[in-house]
Amino acid sequence: MDAATVVELELLRELAGRLKGAGHRERGAIMLDAAARLGKSKATLYARLKAAGLYDAGRKQRSDAGKLSVSEDVALAAAGLIHHGTRANGKRNFKVKAAAELLHAQGLGRVNEATGEVLAPSATTMRRAMRAYHCHPDQLAAGHAAAHIKYAHPNQVWQIDSSVAVLFYAPGGGIRGVELLDDAEVYKNKPGAMKRVQDDLCIRWMMTDPYSGAYFVRYYAGHEDSMGFVEFLIEAMQCRGEPLHGVPLNLVLDKGSAGRAAMARRLLAQLGVTVHEHAVKNSRAKGSVEGMHNIWEQVFESRLFMWLPENIGALNARADQVRAAHCSKAPHTRHGLTRWGMWQRIAASQLRLAPSVELLRDQVAGKDETRLVDNQLTISFAVKGHGSRTYYVGGVPGVQIGERVTLRVNMYRAPAIDLVMCDADGSEQLYTIAPAEKDAGGFFDFGVDFGSYKALPRSAAEKQLERINQAAYGVPSALEVATARKARENAYEGTLNPFADFDAVTVPTYLPKRGTDHPMETAARELPPVATPDAVRRLKAAGDTRSDLYAQLIAEHGAEVPAAWLDAQLAALQGGAEGRKASGF
Repeated sequence: MDAATVVELELLRELAGRLKGAGHRERGAIMLDAAARLGKSKATLYARLKAAGLYDAGRKQRSDAGKLSVSEDVALAAAGLIHHGTRANGKRNFKVKAAAELLHAQGLGRVNEATGEVLAPSATTMRRAMRAYHCHPDQLAAGHAAAHIKYAHPNQVWQIDSSVAVLFYAPGGGIRGVELLDDAEVYKNKPGAMKRVQDDLCIRWMMTDPYSGAYFVRYYAGHEDSMGFVEFLIEAMQCRGEPLHGVPLNLVLDKGSAGRAAMARRLLAQLGVTVHEHAVKNSRAKGSVEGMHNIWEQVFESRLFMWLPENIGALNARADQVRAAHCSKAPHTRHGLTRWGMWQRIAASQLRLAPSVELLRDQVAGKDETRLVDNQLTISFAVKGHGSRTYYVGGVPGVQIGERVTLRVNMYRAPAIDLVMCDADGSEQLYTIAPAEKDAGGFFDFGVDFGSYKALPRSAAEKQLERINQAAYGVPSALEVATARKARENAYEGTLNPFADFDAVTVPTYLPKRGTDHPMETAARELPPVATPDAVRRLKAAGDTRSDLYAQLIAEHGAEVPAAWLDAQLAALQGGAEGRKASGF
């Protein structure tokens, strides 16, 4: 609060003198009059008086100040009702007041220490208690603390992600103007909107090296697919006359990425790249590339309204120029060097050079090859770019002279190849074979670990959430709770009655009201007749011994026997001999 001026201080002294001699009821009127004259609220005037040391209300602090009137168990129960009553979109349908009333109806609430009476706490009191016990819904929704991941060197880990760029890609190979996406036209929640324009979208693929902050970006037409991912990965690994290139040891993707396709996984496996998929809705696991999307939009795409590229090639060429300048000039806020300057610190043993674009593309699109084993246990195979070579396969279990073996090109160790053998259970086993004239196959050590960090300790709210889950469903983890809810198990089964507050209401007994009968008549019901052959079979089964039964029924009833008559005969037969005499048989 600002210090009072000399004039204001004099006015405050005068007001304090009036208040000192006034009674309790008179002080309110004095303050209202002063507030009107000075143009300030009563609360502001009281605060000014206290700040100047001119007023003391004389109130004593309550003996129970700072104490919670709601127990931890009651606060946890209320927090559990609110937490498990929250929808997937975060909307809280169960309010604090409703939770307090429901618990109070079942004997849980704020206990009056003097009388022992259980009272319903106010919503404010309940919120204060839940925060004190670390179980407020906001605290429970905060989740687990994020760990700070450290990286050892460039190319240890790459992160790849795709996003829709701020322009359309026009059919026919050109750019249709350079238009910012119109939310009203392609709003994601409008049925069919994205489907209508997805073939014209411009997809931006982004790769980052989290250690150095260096990145690579490319634009493609259409929607995200596995071929776009493979093409981008192949190009990103190539040496383009700039620092960032090579084959990474690890690749971080999201679960919905096009990198999950079989051909993409096969390419990554052959390159010796370990794929890490982060959990759903955990985009911070690849925060480097997510953040780079935002930076790139500011650095490059924000200027596109002033420049119209002729085609995708021109767009990518300009993007390369801007990227090179950005990676060479702007210092990174974490390490203080330029992005490419930090990447240049990579050691020779850490830089795995990528095979050629042609070899990588052939492997992605190609099929396994077969070759015949000769009498010297060798095969001949031509790896593109290395010519025809001889490979000794005698050391591979199961290889026989005169039989065909299946092989595929090992792109990373070319001209080495992989021999594909099947075990007795049908599982596939690969054996890497180097050309016969070489002593070794050029193997590299992939034993560098990343992510070897310990999870941070759980927060107090997370521990309380486990207790809440245990009380609600008998299990501590959110995954187990989801399983229980999917199995349609009731929360708080046997411990809480969800309708206790309504059960506590006494509904009066109402006298019935006199009314008028509705003149609706019931239609007569009659069974259809039974065919005579069927009637004969039923009578015979019931004990009728007459040899001319069929003729008698035909003569008496014709082709069909009345159902009522047949039922009477069957009843008589089932009644025994007396019944048959009574029926005239």
